[in-house]
Amino acid sequence: MKQLHFLIFFILTACISKPEIPTGTLSKEKMSAILIDIHLLETKIDALRLDKDSARITYAHFENLILEKHEVDRETYLTSLKFYTDQTEDFYDIYEVVVDSLMLREKNQNIK
Repeated sequence: MKQLHFLIFFILTACISKPEIPTGTLSKEKMSAILIDIHLLETKIDALRLDKDSARITYAHFENLILEKHEVDRETYLTSLKFYTDQTEDFYDIYEVVVDSLMLREKNQNIK
């Protein structure tokens, strides 16, 4: 019976415990900053009303510039994005910052 309790405790602890952030993963703050720029880029690309191929090429070019601006290589960005999308709570924290920032920018633009 004690073994069963231990097994249940172990399973619950394993499900609840947060995995360690892998070495080389971007911080939540850095991911938030990059994603803010990415979403602003998406808005600008949509506003241009380019055909699908042109939009894809333009997006890729400016996405690379965003990653350069933040001094992050594509592999690190994609690996970090994958990690955070698998960690619901962390991903929620990141997007809370992203959404708040984008809403504040929009509000400030409407005031001017």
